[in-house]
Amino acid sequence: MTRALVRSVLAASVMAAVLDAPARAQTTGVNGTHDPSRIVESNGKFFFCSTGGSCAASTDGLAWSSTGLRLTVPSWSTTYTPGGNQGIWAPDIVYAQGKYFIYYSFCGVPAANAPCVIGLTTTPTLDSTAPGYKLTDAGMVVNNPTNDSTYQFSTIDPGPIIDPSGNLWSSWGSGYGKDQTLTQLWLTRLDTTGLPLASDTAYKPPTVLGHALETGRREGSYVHYRNGYYYLFWNEGSCCDGTSSTYTIWVARSQGSITGPYSGNKVFYAGSGNIHGPGHMGIYSACGVERFTYHYYPTATSILGENDLTWSADDWPVAGAMSTTALKPCGNTGQGGQGGQGGIAGNLGSGGSAGSAGQTGQAGKTGQGGNVGSGGTPTGGAAGRGTGGASVTGNGGSAAGSSGAGGIPSGSGGINGEGGTTGTGGATVTGIGGTPSTGTGGATAGSDGAASGCACGLAGTDGDGLGALVALLLFAGLALGARRRHTPPA
Repeated sequence: MTRALVRSVLAASVMAAVLDAPARAQTTGVNGTHDPSRIVESNGKFFFCSTGGSCAASTDGLAWSSTGLRLTVPSWSTTYTPGGNQGIWAPDIVYAQGKYFIYYSFCGVPAANAPCVIGLTTTPTLDSTAPGYKLTDAGMVVNNPTNDSTYQFSTIDPGPIIDPSGNLWSSWGSGYGKDQTLTQLWLTRLDTTGLPLASDTAYKPPTVLGHALETGRREGSYVHYRNGYYYLFWNEGSCCDGTSSTYTIWVARSQGSITGPYSGNKVFYAGSGNIHGPGHMGIYSACGVERFTYHYYPTATSILGENDLTWSADDWPVAGAMSTTALKPCGNTGQGGQGGQGGIAGNLGSGGSAGSAGQTGQAGKTGQGGNVGSGGTPTGGAAGRGTGGASVTGNGGSAAGSSGAGGIPSGSGGINGEGGTTGTGGATVTGIGGTPSTGTGGATAGSDGAASGCACGLAGTDGDGLGALVALLLFAGLALGARRRHTPPA
């Protein structure tokens, strides 16, 4: 066979394989990830971190590259996992108190009944090249000893949230405790340091670490607030079997109470086409843009997915198409709120009723401090403020809200703009995370299916090795991703 014919046959074969292969994701570069944190902006860039401890940065939220930010298991881990641990699992990030709170978990071995820990690291910026960058260990948040008849849960998969009143919480757990009839998803109230609020009556360590949310084989929880509802997302199914993964993202909601009860359980996002095993939900909601993030397997390697997020007429989240629009940095450090709805002023500008605390939502560029009030008579009311939803939070925003006084200070009453008192526009909260760089090796893998916990690191980039002709046809090599094996305990 002539060289020209060989080349022709090879080209035709490769092209057929390309046409037969699943569609590529819209994210590129260092987008290999497992259990990605939410995306958060810091210093004009976007970041997310992953199981294994690696993080990635981007200027547009779609093309990702390596960054100096990397999470490691602290030296005090041996106090809780004396037999060793499986590395960093499932970090997530919020912005509060002028810094980023980075939560993470790690577990001992064997994973089926291992002691696990959620820890906390803080830093003024996620950009390792920026002045002031410094990772500070803030210690242990919650932990479980080796599972026995007393402990039937695992403290993994932290999902921090700041509620409309500015209170910090974290959901977490678990999914793989021995007794699935007992609580597997929990919610812990945190104080301003990011550690458990000891005065919360639901916090009764060592056996009860917060508010019980859900039973059953569930994990990867994430709580989001919008329009008076708290939405609890979680994963069910198997997470780490490549294209055979069955992970599915579910959602339930609670009206007005972050501690539940949550109801209306339904599938939010399931695999289809080349989207296999989507899991570990996060939401980017800032400056008028809403999308959700997750990992999935288009091949044996899990990568970052980003899809548009919309809402139904009855206020349920709706998964949209893959996002292809570049994000634009807007000075937002987190998932800031849309501010309180404000109360309608009474006659003579009486300041109005308190208003609805405000959607935590969707972090505006400047915390969406709220429109100035417009109604009422300038002469009445106690400064005409109303409460505008208690200076809501919305988990984010960066700086003071735009005008955001929730009504004209002279007592115009009116509709107290969406921001609350003195234009804080949300307590610059909830930061969002970033994807791991591939090629890190990640955490030490678990015993490949012999355990119920999660362990997966990120392997290095693997070129396709078919030479220049194949490279031109395929355009890029595949990035190897993480493997995190879950097997239900016997």
